[in-house]
Amino acid sequence: MASPSIQRPSSSSTSHPQWSYDVFLSFRGEDTCISFTDHLYSALIRNNINTFRDDEELRRGEEIAQELLTAIEESRSAIIVFSKTYAHSKWCLEELVKIMKCKEEREQMVVIPIFYHVDPSEVRNQTGAYGEAFTHHEENTDEERKEKIRKWKTALRQASNLAGYDAKNRHDCGVFVMKFMELWSMGGFSKSIDVGKLKHYRLKIMGSMLFSAQNAHRDRVRRY
Repeated sequence: MASPSIQRPSSSSTSHPQWSYDVFLSFRGEDTCISFTDHLYSALIRNNINTFRDDEELRRGEEIAQELLTAIEESRSAIIVFSKTYAHSKWCLEELVKIMKCKEEREQMVVIPIFYHVDPSEVRNQTGAYGEAFTHHEENTDEERKEKIRKWKTALRQASNLAGYDAKNRHDCGVFVMKFMELWSMGGFSKSIDVGKLKHYRLKIMGSMLFSAQNAHRDRVRRY
């Protein structure tokens, strides 16, 4: 299995010494790299946010590279770009499981999902493109694979229930980074900040741009 090509910015990190990265960026390069993720990554770097991005678009094999798992452990926050084909990638799903495990183990880890041309309900309930992906994953499964699939679905539900951001284009990327930087400057990623205050800051600063995934679907239904 080929080793993944990793992009590490040369800019100095503002992280606490225990963190190697400020942000771990999880995405499927096949349908977001040029149109959205490149702009998001570049904007974070311009703002001195030390961001880990795996730059290999065509991943092969069942097992995720240990370097990626270590990078998640050493990141104090994660941004997950849920796109149409995200769930088709076993590596993306394994990244997601690891991210949610790290969040569970340390509450102060900030995880923000971006729903890029997908409805949060598709991610949560594995319908639409996500349902198609799991139809493929569930073919010819043994017990070990069934357990993996169960973990993938649980992680998708957990992540889609977090406060998230709806993105359609590059402009949305710029607005997201602006709000992200406001949260950053308010100390939303400080190791010592009270967890309750962190949640309050996150919801207050993101305002109308970051919304709970549970309400996103209802907002869309009202338009029709």
